[in-house]
Amino acid sequence: MVSTIVRAARSGTPATTPLAWAPPALSSPTTITVTDDPTTRRVNLGADQDAVIVLPSAPITEIATRLGTDVTDAMVHVTGGRHVAVIGGHFRPHQSPPSYVTQTAFSADTTIRVDTTAGFPEVGELRIDGEAVRYTGLTATSFTGCTRNAGFFNNSAVSTLTHAPGARVYLGEYARSGLSFFDQTGTIHVEGVLFDGFLGDGIRALGKATTVLQVQNCRIGPAVAHDRSYQTDAHPDCIQILGTLAELRMHRVTMMSRDGACLLNQGTDGGQALPKAVLRDVLAIAEEGNNRGLFVDRNPGSTIWDTYNTWASPYGTGEGFPSFLTGRIYNQPRPPERAQPCPPGVAGTGYRSPGYL
Repeated sequence: MVSTIVRAARSGTPATTPLAWAPPALSSPTTITVTDDPTTRRVNLGADQDAVIVLPSAPITEIATRLGTDVTDAMVHVTGGRHVAVIGGHFRPHQSPPSYVTQTAFSADTTIRVDTTAGFPEVGELRIDGEAVRYTGLTATSFTGCTRNAGFFNNSAVSTLTHAPGARVYLGEYARSGLSFFDQTGTIHVEGVLFDGFLGDGIRALGKATTVLQVQNCRIGPAVAHDRSYQTDAHPDCIQILGTLAELRMHRVTMMSRDGACLLNQGTDGGQALPKAVLRDVLAIAEEGNNRGLFVDRNPGSTIWDTYNTWASPYGTGEGFPSFLTGRIYNQPRPPERAQPCPPGVAGTGYRSPGYL
């Protein structure tokens, strides 16, 4: 059964008034400083290890370099550990390099010939006509060691794995995603982080039955796909719950999606839907006529939604918009930027926490 709690809006300035949830109490935490160099941004923690992830004083712009096959990969990818805290920082991924197929790629081909691979990582994932293609090497004009159909199709209009000359080749959305968390057992605390640029997913999480993800004073998006028709390069979401979590907590978060969803509760990969989501002062904005759904719940009826001063703009019945939220989210025009839960200038590299309730 789904239950939603709606309370009156409260006043307060996001930059100065306390937040709802403090970071978890960390035991002998490891401090890990990452840089714009992709090789520094894969963090592997021991089972009971606590960590503070320090992002650089300038925006992270360099795309992710896949060093494995984990679907939760991102520009900063944290695997394992117990409690993890990330406070302040800025992700601004650059645009996918331009490249096009030059020779027909059939479904069994493990080499895909293109006009150029300049700007692509040596190991990575592509999107071509919606197909996910993982590759393990490249030359100046080809991607080699390709695993075909290596993920879900983004483009339902594509019914073939054969790509004709001229087909656009994109970086997979993971390479342009910001933060990814995998297999933590405690609380993940993300505060004061700004995500913009050519963003894929903002935050991706797949944890354990004990994992709590709390996101506060963050500004995420717009999440964008380069190809505006059919999303053949990406399905970008501001926050994507890939599988198991105990609870999602959000306070003073502005999410903007141009081509995907603001919040995707997938609940399939880990075999468990999200049991509870607590939203406090949250704004979800669909940019440029996007109607794919601001909140998409793949397991309707399985999540308790506790909402408080939560806005969806525009409010409506776009693809995936869950009927159980209809009438329980503010049906009002988008507030001006200065009145948003996390307006411009709050999150980013110069962020200072206002403290906690």
